[in-house]
Amino acid sequence: MPTDKLDVLLAVLPFAPVSEPVLSVSILKAVATEAGFSAAARYFAFDFAERVGLRTYNNVAAKWGSLPQIGDWIFAESVYGNRLPPPQRYLAYLKTSCLAPAEEVPDEGLRRLRMTISQYFVKHVWPGLLDARRLAPEIVEQWAYEILARQPRVVGFRCSSHQTCSCLAVARRLKMSPRPPVIIVGGPNCHRELGWHWVRCFPWIDYVCTGEAEEVFPLFLERTLRQDGALHIPGILSRQDTEPSVPPPVCDLDRSPVPDHSDYFEQLASSGIAAEMRLPVLPLESTRGCWWGEKCQCAFCGNTPDGIVYRSKSASRVLTEIRQFAREYRFGHFACTDDALDMKQIATVLAKLGKSHARPPFVYQVRANLTRHDLRTLHAGGVKGLVPGIESFSKTVLRLMRKGTTGLANIQLLRWCQEIGIETKENWRILYGFPGEPPSEYERMAKLVPLLTHLSPPDAVIPFNLMRFSPYGLSPDHFGLIDVRPRRSYSFVYPFGRKKLGGIACHFSFCYLDGRQPFAYTRSLRRQVGKWMKLWQTSDGNHPRLDMRVAGDDVVITDTRPCAVRRTHRLRGLSARIYRQCDAVQSRDGLLKMFGSQAGEAAVKKSLKTLVANKLLIEDEGRYLRLAIMV
Repeated sequence: MPTDKLDVLLAVLPFAPVSEPVLSVSILKAVATEAGFSAAARYFAFDFAERVGLRTYNNVAAKWGSLPQIGDWIFAESVYGNRLPPPQRYLAYLKTSCLAPAEEVPDEGLRRLRMTISQYFVKHVWPGLLDARRLAPEIVEQWAYEILARQPRVVGFRCSSHQTCSCLAVARRLKMSPRPPVIIVGGPNCHRELGWHWVRCFPWIDYVCTGEAEEVFPLFLERTLRQDGALHIPGILSRQDTEPSVPPPVCDLDRSPVPDHSDYFEQLASSGIAAEMRLPVLPLESTRGCWWGEKCQCAFCGNTPDGIVYRSKSASRVLTEIRQFAREYRFGHFACTDDALDMKQIATVLAKLGKSHARPPFVYQVRANLTRHDLRTLHAGGVKGLVPGIESFSKTVLRLMRKGTTGLANIQLLRWCQEIGIETKENWRILYGFPGEPPSEYERMAKLVPLLTHLSPPDAVIPFNLMRFSPYGLSPDHFGLIDVRPRRSYSFVYPFGRKKLGGIACHFSFCYLDGRQPFAYTRSLRRQVGKWMKLWQTSDGNHPRLDMRVAGDDVVITDTRPCAVRRTHRLRGLSARIYRQCDAVQSRDGLLKMFGSQAGEAAVKKSLKTLVANKLLIEDEGRYLRLAIMV
């Protein structure tokens, strides 16, 4: 354990993913160092993963991370003791509210074990979570002892998913010491008005940063450590502040220092879990905010109003970071943190990387507006996987979401990625439950899914999450959402009443004004997607295929999907030309104009009808897209 005194220690607590550095912590360490303060990041998460076992740790941080407050529940008793409901009541809540019915579990492994997902959770996951909960008080004491031994003047905590109660527990223990450090907390769980409630609900927290910290953190350190306190810094709240405030967002991302990930890699190398892990993932930030959200925020998107403002680093800065990180660190691939890829960077960054002999692989989050040429450029530049924001195959539902795309465009993206060699398997999901959605759209999608089983499947079909800062969350009455209240899971973590929980909650439950029951009318879709996922869960890696190859002027298609009309199709003449043209979405009018003058409109319509009937082409409101993958 290092014994050098520090100005600021940035604590990374469970359940931060151990597979990658925390980007904001690496940035703030660089910010503090650049301002002349001694700073270090300490990944206590490694310690906990080693003590409870990497599998149990990752069950919380990743595999079962969608279960509400599961990571916070493990450390909640270390904060509030016996003021919380007993563990069996939390387990009962998870079983009845969060674990899917047996007939909708597409996991072939569970089927072989003859277990439902609930039974598997209770037998194989829950005991490890109980052990982790029993260990938490002891390890909180150890962490507090280590921090105090280093005598940092300021300790910073980042609170995000599953990290809140571990931070609260350690911070509370630090404040019990005779000479406690100054405690400051930041992160998504205390942005904007959430931070205002934080300093009132948790009196052992001295300060809360309510947004992006690069601009204000050095000023906070300067005033706290070298002057007379951190009063009246916009976006740094204490109990003395009389009204909420937010820090100014970073307008020029090139001014933000290059993140310093060194502490992560040094501590991982000396940890007991390094030998069990694959190479780490390295976060790469080239933009913040969302260029689409600036124009029209998706109705369920929980980005804050200041956080959605779109900003990009220059191409030269991004390339500099990529090359520097590739030299300094050993990692598997870059995980790009951008909510929306800057389209300009396809030409200015990825195309340049495509000409380089040594380029690390990337995974990006993207919208469905990419062209085939864009995807080829991304692939040549090192992009091995995409997280596509698909969410639905219904144009009507996507319009309600304000996604600015269509179901055909989403299918087109999946097919192009598969043709080019960019992985999307289980990197996307289907959402449902949007106010005003027609139930008939889910029956239509259920009929569509069997035609798509040659494409990479989603990882889930789930209801959308009502988040505080989303358009739905800010104006629920406008959208017909009623009885909005904090998720019940918060009551197993905090011994507060509903009003107080409402001040710190990020996720909410609700009812529909029209009384709709989305779980009932999406049953057919969920079952069809379950079958799709099962088709891709084979031991030999085989899955249904719909392949096409060009043979002279003909197109030969091989179809092994369960819904196949026949195994082999040979398209000739007009049908072959139409099918090749429908690589990208085409309108009926456009196809009639293109081919009707030569073959006649009746022949074009007949070819389209036959291709649709043979389940090789799909049609939506007069627009067509081919399904087969060019090999």
